[in-house]
Amino acid sequence: MIDRVGMTLLWTGEIIRFSPGQPLFVEGDERDTSGCILLDGDVTITREGGDPVTCTAPELFGEMHQLEETAQRTATVWAATDAVVLRFDWHEFITAMGLLLTQSEQIQLKEAFLHLTQRRRKGQE
Repeated sequence: MIDRVGMTLLWTGEIIRFSPGQPLFVEGDERDTSGCILLDGDVTITREGGDPVTCTAPELFGEMHQLEETAQRTATVWAATDAVVLRFDWHEFITAMGLLLTQSEQIQLKEAFLHLTQRRRKGQE
């Protein structure tokens, strides 16, 4: 399963470089349906009413937007250093996973995203 997930991300994504201070995502944005895998560098996550959290590559971002009922970005993610990300569209990724993974594998993948989301929320509280 991991190989199919990884290949799909590579096929549907693009490598983007960010300079320090550039935003990857902006809190409250409803239009952006992308996700990012931080391949190199550090980012800072800020959220209204929360303390900043710094994350180092490798890390996945943008999954909370897919899991939230409001479909809004729940935080702003800034490049803290020069950063390299693999940016992909969640809709394309989910469609491909529906074709390439068994139902059991789809459930495993969703549970992995939920676990990541819960871990990150605990770090931001």
